[in-house]
Amino acid sequence: MSCCKLGGTATALELHAKSLPEDNGAKMLFPMYTVAVETLLRMTAVQPHEELKAYGELVEFEDSAHQTASFVSHQWMTQHHPDPECEQLKILQGAFTHLLSTGGSVPVDFVTESFVPSAKRIPKSTFRTSSLVVWYDYFSVPQLENRYTFGADDKDGSQQARAINSIPAYVARCKHFLALCPTLKSDSKVLGAMTWSQRGWCRVERAARELSPDSTWILIKSSSCLEVLGGTTSFPTGPVGEGNFSNEEDRQKLAPVMRSIVMRKMLHCLKTSDFPGFRRQLNLQSVHFRGLEAQPIDGVLDVDNDVDAVSQFLFQNGFRNVRKPDTAGWWPIHYAALSGKAEVIRGLLQLRASVNQRTSKPEPNLGIAPWMSALDLAVLYVHRDATLALISAGAKMEGGVAPAQNYAAMMDNVEGLRALRAAGARPEAIGILGHAPLEVAAGMNSLLCVEEVGPHASTAELNRALGLTAMRGGSVELVQHLISNQADVNCQYDLARELNGLFRFAIRAAALAHRCGKVTVFSTIAYHLHGSTPLMHAVRMANYEAAAALIANGARLDLRDSRGFCVADFAKDQSIPRFLQKGLDGDPSECERFISLAFQNGMIEDPKREPQKGTTMETIGRNFLISFLLQQGQSYSSDGTSQKGAPATGRDETGWEVVVIDPSSLAESADLAGDVAGAVAAKLDISPFRVRLVAVDGTVWQPSEPPTGPCDLQVVHLPLVSDFDEELRAAVREGDRATISDLLRSCQDPSIATAEGAPLLVDAISRGFVPIAQLLHQARASVDDTDQAGFTEIADMWGIWPLALACEAGMAEIVRLLVSAGAQTNHASSIDGSTALNRGATLCRPEVVEILIQGGADVNLPDFDASTPLLNSACLDLRRATHVLLAAGADPNRENKYGLTPLHVAAARGKKELLQLLLEHSAELNKVDHRGCTALLLATWGGYEEAASILLHASADPDKADTAGSTPLLRAAMEGRCALAELLIAANASMELADHQGTTPLHAAVESSSAQVSQLLLESRSDVDRQDAGGRTPLYRAARAGACVYILASWKHLKGSTYRVLTLIL
Repeated sequence: MSCCKLGGTATALELHAKSLPEDNGAKMLFPMYTVAVETLLRMTAVQPHEELKAYGELVEFEDSAHQTASFVSHQWMTQHHPDPECEQLKILQGAFTHLLSTGGSVPVDFVTESFVPSAKRIPKSTFRTSSLVVWYDYFSVPQLENRYTFGADDKDGSQQARAINSIPAYVARCKHFLALCPTLKSDSKVLGAMTWSQRGWCRVERAARELSPDSTWILIKSSSCLEVLGGTTSFPTGPVGEGNFSNEEDRQKLAPVMRSIVMRKMLHCLKTSDFPGFRRQLNLQSVHFRGLEAQPIDGVLDVDNDVDAVSQFLFQNGFRNVRKPDTAGWWPIHYAALSGKAEVIRGLLQLRASVNQRTSKPEPNLGIAPWMSALDLAVLYVHRDATLALISAGAKMEGGVAPAQNYAAMMDNVEGLRALRAAGARPEAIGILGHAPLEVAAGMNSLLCVEEVGPHASTAELNRALGLTAMRGGSVELVQHLISNQADVNCQYDLARELNGLFRFAIRAAALAHRCGKVTVFSTIAYHLHGSTPLMHAVRMANYEAAAALIANGARLDLRDSRGFCVADFAKDQSIPRFLQKGLDGDPSECERFISLAFQNGMIEDPKREPQKGTTMETIGRNFLISFLLQQGQSYSSDGTSQKGAPATGRDETGWEVVVIDPSSLAESADLAGDVAGAVAAKLDISPFRVRLVAVDGTVWQPSEPPTGPCDLQVVHLPLVSDFDEELRAAVREGDRATISDLLRSCQDPSIATAEGAPLLVDAISRGFVPIAQLLHQARASVDDTDQAGFTEIADMWGIWPLALACEAGMAEIVRLLVSAGAQTNHASSIDGSTALNRGATLCRPEVVEILIQGGADVNLPDFDASTPLLNSACLDLRRATHVLLAAGADPNRENKYGLTPLHVAAARGKKELLQLLLEHSAELNKVDHRGCTALLLATWGGYEEAASILLHASADPDKADTAGSTPLLRAAMEGRCALAELLIAANASMELADHQGTTPLHAAVESSSAQVSQLLLESRSDVDRQDAGGRTPLYRAARAGACVYILASWKHLKGSTYRVLTLIL
């Protein structure tokens, strides 16, 4: 094997890199429409793509030195409009005004400044190009298509979907990437930087940028607060597949998109001989694809099937020796830890790789410090099996820049944190700068880890964590949690008390640099750190969500830092949101309403609210419990009780052992709780883990005595099954896809009925919630045992019947069920008159079409445009649906209100297979539409040579003219289509038939400068002296147009008068 050779020869990976072709970049499926920055700055409303295009306000981006593009990633304020009140637009306009101002640059975020020293400020001058354009999804992506979802599914031919799927290509073509993340509140939700980081599509856009050659991007918190970020640890992130999607189907449709992004990055690294970069991306595939249906590749080189995993790993990564680093200062075991492959890690250790080897250099692109161990990397990238393999091999948990616990806290890896502590990691361990795991978790908005370590933290740790949360833009939920654990909302930072010697020296050095004029984000923090409060941090860093939470919890406005600054001083020259400005003015009511909105939106648990039935106090055991009971085959009745007998046990998603017992036995013996928990811990050998005892009765139960044994007892309050049922019903009524997905993943029964007796699936369909119906359908929702009377005939708000919606979604089983339940197959929508068959045929659902026809659907029933299902399927070239409809007796000669038949439509689009199919079913060849056009004329008009040939072969009339007198040959001559003209002449088309203006094909050919058609007509003896209605000959019109005169002059059959005229002209 190449991986085992010694010497200085090139590895197989290096040789492969030299043979790679040039990368053409991401594929663009839809033009990249942008708006000029000048247009953006004068906008007073956020208008959709179609309107801006109609007004000529869009610019198609040209990747040239004369244009520079900026990509804007943002969240939508409402489901149907991104910014109805122009709140985001005003901030974006202010940001571009700031960027276009003279002088200065965009500063680097303080975490990026610390971890990625190579990250540079972005000069504002880079935005002052001759032509700066902006990509913004509502402007650049079609919005007004008649679709039920705004998603990436392009099976319906949607231009919107094509544009959405082109987003990675758009990102690649943009010089700047701007994340527009101001803190805003709408009627139903709060948006900010944290919610942006959790959005699935925003994660795709960010991944496309961070995996491009220029990985830095700009975070816009307000119109005046902009920061450059770089490296994955500079800002909270997560895999695309674990992000939030409004359209759940998009999650898996992004698997090939992410695969393409990662593969292009790997190939780029190989082409530029960046082999460490290639190794990083090759081994991070399992992280990039987490939550997606995409399998990582083992490498880019061909390997024998019988090669063991370790040899293949070394070969694919271009290593020859397990105990030598690459040029980046990383050893093979570090890349194995990135991949999470425990088998490879064990194999490398058997080959005498050092389990405690640390990297010698930082990795700026990943935001990783030097001196990282394999264990640090495994917990950082949430690889459970790799973590356990390294712990069992004796990996040290401290020794680098920070203990392994800090890296687990950074990525909210609570399971990894528990495993480290169970294996002996010291809870009091800190990094070289003095940061404990709680502070790191707070700084990265890692709520699960904060909840894990917060209850055991000291007051000083909690206070520092609150300050970091405010500084880094933590969520309302995190701020609220720390305050509820007794963090002091008005604690003032004391450098001597809070910092160790090394960090204190770094802070003082940065403060000195600030006073000397070297102003950065970090130096500004250092200069004001002593005496500052969490509220000062939040306002200075434009983290307005955290600031509102602090004010609502009593943060003082009068305190001053050691430089004499108060909160109001930091708020100057900032675009403060109205709710926060009122708080800064002394009225906290708006901030309290802001927090209340967060409560209503389900973001956090109100600490002042008493526990109620139906409210999950600890959701960590909730989803696990139902699925576990179902797996154990236990009954779970509507009153919330499980079957009596031995307790059921198992481990939930986070590593907790969950014990499910019959609540009635609690009344018999209060000591049973401790006995059960201790017995389970001993039996399953789970002493490192805690045990949760779950009483499934909808109440909070507390034993009189704490349990004994190697475990802690935590009682989880769990709602009754009926509460889960009602939660699912309410989520369907409100169209809340995220809640429905959570409930269905926890094995909630999707086959329940509404209070009125309607099947939940039918209820979703009748409301027009097709994506939700698809979720229920995929979860095997049944309606067999539910009363369906009356529900098959309930139209949604658009007048569309459940049957039609089921047809659109392609849910054949539901269509069959509704038809058998008596649904009227010929009901028409009150909006467009379409029937279920029309919708099923239009969306190419042949199996649905067959069911409807068997159920008595009229195959010739038209919509309001008089278009039949056959005509609509022909419009989209849906041959399968067309086959089914024709076989069922659909009339191929039925016209719509424009006189068009399916044959007209097929000819106008050049669909030759569809033409042949229609002709086989007796479609009329020479039928004309309301403009007098035949199918042959429409095919000629579109330039479809093969379609015209099929029609002529079937004996279409080549001389049939439209209402203006234009024949197919005249149209071919006008358009300069020589091949079509030749076909028509061969079919004996008349060359002398003129339109109502007297224009013959020769007139049209010479006037349109078509030399080839003119030559063809002359050779076919077209009359060169034929005059039009104004007495003009072809020569006159040619001379007037300045075209084809020499062709006429060279023609030997010209008559005397014409020849004399030509001689005078020439």
